[in-house]
Amino acid sequence: MKVERWMTSPAITVPGDVPASLALRKMLENEIRRLPVLDEEDGVIGIVTDRDLRGALPPHGLPRAHGPYTQPEHDPLVRDCMRHAVAVVTPEDDIRHAVSLMHDLRISGLPVVRGRECVGVITITDLLEVLMAALDLAWNEVNEEIRNHQPRPSAGQQESHR
Repeated sequence: MKVERWMTSPAITVPGDVPASLALRKMLENEIRRLPVLDEEDGVIGIVTDRDLRGALPPHGLPRAHGPYTQPEHDPLVRDCMRHAVAVVTPEDDIRHAVSLMHDLRISGLPVVRGRECVGVITITDLLEVLMAALDLAWNEVNEEIRNHQPRPSAGQQESHR
């Protein structure tokens, strides 16, 4: 199974020179928890989470998803809040590679890149979809086995056939 089948695409991204409050508002509006951060050539240079942004903004400066926007007095740029060392996967990678990276790094999402271009994101939520599909497949196989199962003769029937 390839990452491409399960990733969310296109990715919602943000440039590094955007104020943190605007990036957080974008997350709230789109109901997501992370944004790949892009440079001027649209290459992935980092990732920022809602937790990163909330920690960088004053509590009274946190934006809402809807309604008027007021930029807080202290509003750092995304590039000052993001995580620079970002693991990525490609659309052609096996889904197990994405699972292994997320598990080993204890992260909940990865940008999916083709070259340097961000073409999607794969998250724990997407991996839960993979798990549900695998469980459905396994359950269907078990049900098929049950339907095709021939009962074994009871102990008394086995002795009478000897």
